[in-house]
Amino acid sequence: MRWLASLAAIALAIPAYAQDVDAEKLYRAMTKKLQEAKSVKAAGTIDGKLSGSEGSFKVAVAIGDGNRAKLEMSGNIGGMVVSMLMISDGKTKFISVPPGVVQRNAVEEKLTSQLLDLVGRGGLFLLLGIATVPTRAELDLEKILAVSDFKTRPNEKVGDKEAHVLTYKIVLPGGRDEGLCIVWLDTKTLLPLKRRLEPKSTNEKEKGSYLQETFTEFVLNPTLEAALFELPKN
Repeated sequence: MRWLASLAAIALAIPAYAQDVDAEKLYRAMTKKLQEAKSVKAAGTIDGKLSGSEGSFKVAVAIGDGNRAKLEMSGNIGGMVVSMLMISDGKTKFISVPPGVVQRNAVEEKLTSQLLDLVGRGGLFLLLGIATVPTRAELDLEKILAVSDFKTRPNEKVGDKEAHVLTYKIVLPGGRDEGLCIVWLDTKTLLPLKRRLEPKSTNEKEKGSYLQETFTEFVLNPTLEAALFELPKN
């Protein structure tokens, strides 16, 4: 009867394995759509709690071909007003981050591709956090933001839209900690409707931290006017 018990164990393992495969397929389908897009326009809100401080932000992102992009965020955390801005016209990247730091740098060779990868891999919060750091080096996102352990959950509604729900682990910048990412994908478009990041840190101050973004707009291949990517004169 030992073989019967082994067979039963295998049968029980099959659904869980299939579920993981389905979750990764959904993730890869979403990121593939983003990488193949010529342009992306997204907007939404980010709410969360970091190091015990609650925050709320509005975010708008436009990513075009030719390494052009505009990323904006404004809001507050712990009662402090915070705003960030990054604009690339394809040659020069303008960055403004707290506390009033402004820089102009040459644009990375594959900026558009990296920004689209960041949107799919870690959402708007990691996109803004990494894209506003001046660098000329091409980032190995497969390494510094590695994803793994894909799983699915039962479908849910986000507003009036049906959503696939998948989770995966993601290595956070610095490589010391990882987080749990939960993504709600529109069942019709496979584009994100909502995403939640829960860092798994051993630091007591970080326990209970989370970031949750909810999209009000997510459009592939929109027409983006050239004026959108004009750099500030000052």
